[in-house]
Amino acid sequence: MDFLGTPIGYILNFIYSIVSNYGITIIIVSLLFKLIILPLTIKQQKSMAAMQQIQPLITEIQKKYANDKEKQSAEMMKIYQEYNVSPFASCLPTLIQFPIVIGLYGAIARPLKFMFGFSATQIEQIGKIVGISAKASPYSYEIAMAKAASQPEFLSKVQEIIPQFKPMDFDFFGLDLSLTPSFAVISIIWILPAVAAILTYLSSYFMQKDTNTSSEMQSSQKMMTYFMPVMILFFGFQVPAGLSLYWSVNSILQIVQYFTLDKNIKRNLASEIAVKSASIESKKKRR
Repeated sequence: MDFLGTPIGYILNFIYSIVSNYGITIIIVSLLFKLIILPLTIKQQKSMAAMQQIQPLITEIQKKYANDKEKQSAEMMKIYQEYNVSPFASCLPTLIQFPIVIGLYGAIARPLKFMFGFSATQIEQIGKIVGISAKASPYSYEIAMAKAASQPEFLSKVQEIIPQFKPMDFDFFGLDLSLTPSFAVISIIWILPAVAAILTYLSSYFMQKDTNTSSEMQSSQKMMTYFMPVMILFFGFQVPAGLSLYWSVNSILQIVQYFTLDKNIKRNLASEIAVKSASIESKKKRR
């Protein structure tokens, strides 16, 4: 993760040095990386939309040659070639995006290491001053350390041994992004994991709503639509609230993408494939 988290951390640090707020930094970085991977996203959406458009043809072949797998594969490959569609084209963008998302996640969760470039020894020194250890809070110790070290009673002591440490502002419209929500204590900070879960559900719902796939795949997608929000909600109570903000922003961007990009791609591809299908049928008749 370090080789990805470190450069992303530099970007976080640069933006934070301008806006001086952790929450706003997360929003800007989320938007920035969404724009960076936009070309991959468009390619992926085009591939997925094209697969959805030819799915009825694929289903027909699967039924027609259910007892002849070799003939079935050959006919399906023929359809892919005729419509210039690759069943694996949507996988590569996802594989490329995944490590970027993991690196971004790590950089947000560990600001002392990735944003400020502090060594393990320096982080341990900060922990001793503020009385926080990695073992006590394995998912949130760096954010908790940064928050504590930014307080007046610890700041001067930390800066004595690490002069480059700068206090961090975790306040986001009255919400403390350094806090880790707890089911045992009712708090206003509960709103962030709850919003993250709701937005994750809406994002998944919109993405699969217009999907024209087999019944087996639809069942799998429906299960993920409900499973992912529950998982996000659970993790939202295990990690600092800043990560719930990150998940919320990404889900909002995903929903915006659906209404501004995905629908247009599907509509345009539907027209293109309809024209191509008519052309293919015309050629078959002439034969």
